[in-house]
Amino acid sequence: MTERSTLDSLRSFLSGVGGLFPSVSHPSSPDVATTPVLTERGRKLMEAERRMLRAAEDAGLSLQSTMVPISPPNDAELEDSCKSNNGLFINTLSVKPTAGNETGAGANVQTSIDKPNLVLVHGWGGGIGIFVNVLRPLSTYFSVHAIDLLGWGRSSRPKFTGKTPEAAQSWFVDSLESWRESMGLEKMVLCGHSMGGYVCASYALKYPQRVERLVLLSPIGLQGTSVAPLSLARSYWQSFMISTVWNLTPQRIASFLPEERVLRMLGSARRGVWSRFPYDDDTPIEYIARLALGGPVSGEVAFTRLLSLTDGWTLPVGPSLVDAVRSNPSFPPVTLAYGVRDWIDPTWAVRQQQILSIDRWKVFMLRNAGHHGYVEASDGFAFVTSQGHSVTQETTGSAEAVMVRNLEALERERPLDREGGGMPISIA
Repeated sequence: MTERSTLDSLRSFLSGVGGLFPSVSHPSSPDVATTPVLTERGRKLMEAERRMLRAAEDAGLSLQSTMVPISPPNDAELEDSCKSNNGLFINTLSVKPTAGNETGAGANVQTSIDKPNLVLVHGWGGGIGIFVNVLRPLSTYFSVHAIDLLGWGRSSRPKFTGKTPEAAQSWFVDSLESWRESMGLEKMVLCGHSMGGYVCASYALKYPQRVERLVLLSPIGLQGTSVAPLSLARSYWQSFMISTVWNLTPQRIASFLPEERVLRMLGSARRGVWSRFPYDDDTPIEYIARLALGGPVSGEVAFTRLLSLTDGWTLPVGPSLVDAVRSNPSFPPVTLAYGVRDWIDPTWAVRQQQILSIDRWKVFMLRNAGHHGYVEASDGFAFVTSQGHSVTQETTGSAEAVMVRNLEALERERPLDREGGGMPISIA
């Protein structure tokens, strides 16, 4: 294995987790006393976010963007590093229905009294704009909110100085709980993609009483990885190279490059994903690029603490999740969905469904989708997410989504030409 192929393997290992990023306008809410300082990079990201969300507004949705204040994550290791001049904020997009009954920072966002709250959480490198295709169908059943996680997108990007995987996990979970409190949401259907799935699963394990149902789309970090980064090395120099570039995260590398080159690189990658968004121009590419260039590297640093050079994923939450579903009848039901060409391996999740054999753990495959089912199979994703909230839909499948109950059914659904050379990474 050459140095170049080693880097390519490492890049493949670290990429694919993700999403994109968006923005809208700042409401004049009395609950938000201060707003973040808008830098030039932040302004460009805000404009890219507006462009990314315009299809939802053109479809007749009324959207509201709010900078929701949160407390610093409740981890002593992070306390001194999670402060900024204007406090910490979570960028929040809400679809506005017709009537409201919430309190707190979310009171100005009109939420329907007869619809459950759905919270959409992006994956690595993502943001609220990636969900533009599914906002309308999901708003039929939910009061929809999408957020930029702390350290990502247009949310605050404080410096992360934690050293342990537990500190990184708390960084995301505690900030999500602080956001929920500020929004005044009693309970929520929590839906996370990829890295966001790991965050949502971790949150549900800590705050199960706040989660009505847990939806995980191509989640990472449930089982762990079969390939640790250093295991890719075949020589001392390759080991040295991997160890050296370990902290050079993709967003950090992008920050060193000219903007034009970042746009060209993104334009040539994942063309199939970009084409699924409702735009004929470079709107999705511009948005993703601005997410990477939108501010200091923050959440990405926290994310890397969950990975180890020698062990791969360090805090898998799958066993705890299965135990909670099995032993605690009040634990929220769990729905998992994967693209048939996903680089995340669904085998473990399907095997647990066979073992549990209960309706509170369901696994779906999204046809015609890889890792980005929210856009590659948006109708299927909306179908899976609305399970239990639509009285007209069947529970076993749709044109784009089908429930798989055993490994034989899984193999029938999965094609040979999957992402990652046909062999998914055993990371979930």
